[in-house]
Amino acid sequence: MLDKLEVLPRAETWVIDITASSEEADMAALLANTVAELYLVNQLEEKFQATKREAEWLTRRLADLRADLQRAESAVETYRSSAGLLQSDGDSTLGQQQISDVNGQLIAARLRRAELESRLREAESLVLSPGGANAAGDVLQSALIQGLIQQEAEVVRKIAELSSTSGENLPAMQSARAEARDLRNKITQEIGRVVEGLRSETAVARSQVYALESSLARLESQVGATNSKSAQLRVLEREAETSQPPLVKRSSLDSRNPKIKKRYNNRTHALFHMPTCRRDRNNRKAGS
Repeated sequence: MLDKLEVLPRAETWVIDITASSEEADMAALLANTVAELYLVNQLEEKFQATKREAEWLTRRLADLRADLQRAESAVETYRSSAGLLQSDGDSTLGQQQISDVNGQLIAARLRRAELESRLREAESLVLSPGGANAAGDVLQSALIQGLIQQEAEVVRKIAELSSTSGENLPAMQSARAEARDLRNKITQEIGRVVEGLRSETAVARSQVYALESSLARLESQVGATNSKSAQLRVLEREAETSQPPLVKRSSLDSRNPKIKKRYNNRTHALFHMPTCRRDRNNRKAGS
């Protein structure tokens, strides 16, 4: 039977010609077709097995790569937590965010301290200057002092009127002068109380600035100490990034893309499609 078969490659092509000889044309065709089909089936089986082995290898390789990636990412998060490099908003670390917050508080505290120190200096200067108490109400922003000064001014005008019309020994004059002295004492006491309050507020403001400056210095020192830790973290992050090669990313993408799945299925179907064979009357030739 084999001596009735002739298999020759066609020059400069991937086609082979199968020729079968028989006294019956149908037998020749059957023989040639059978050989061609067996050849194609064998080729397809070899390709299928090779593809299967490759798919199995890729599956194992992807599983290993994903495991490596998971270990690397876990190492990054573990180190970040143990080193105190917790992330805040954006890409800044918790320490950097705290420095930014304390800086804002410190700016506001310094402005408040400067305002209080300015008011305190002006108030102390007014107290020491002759007649300065008359302007203290506006400077000290005290409605009570302003009211007492207005009352004192009215009493002073009353004393001036009495001086022009009456003597100094009249009961009305003595009463007016006593009222003026009482108002002046109240004004002096109230100014002293307000100035003392300003001193206390200024001292508190200075303490707040000092505390914030100390906190800022401590935070900056801590952030500086984490520089080496941050460098180690970047090394771990790079290792995690390199543990995710394009193969893993593409596999994840393909598994979620129905169009890619459909394309692969169509290729597999076309691979098993076999061409029809030409028929001769007495001889059988098949191109594959």
